[in-house]
Amino acid sequence: MEESRNSILEVSFEKSVSKLIRKIYGSFLYNNRLHEETFNDRVTSAKQKYRTFHELRSPMGG
Repeated sequence: MEESRNSILEVSFEKSVSKLIRKIYGSFLYNNRLHEETFNDRVTSAKQKYRTFHELRSPMGG
C-alpha cells in the first residue's frame, strides 16, 4: 500500500514539474518573441555607437 502511494506521488510530482517547466519555457519563448525586435534594435544601436566611438578616436577615421 505504501509503495503504490509513493509511486502515485512520484508520478504526480513529475507531472507537476513538467507542467511548471512547460509553463516557464512557454512564457520565456513568448517573451523572447516579444522582445526579439527590441533586442535586435539594441544590438544595432550599440554597434553604431561603438563604430562612432572608434571613428572619433582614430585619426584616420576608421
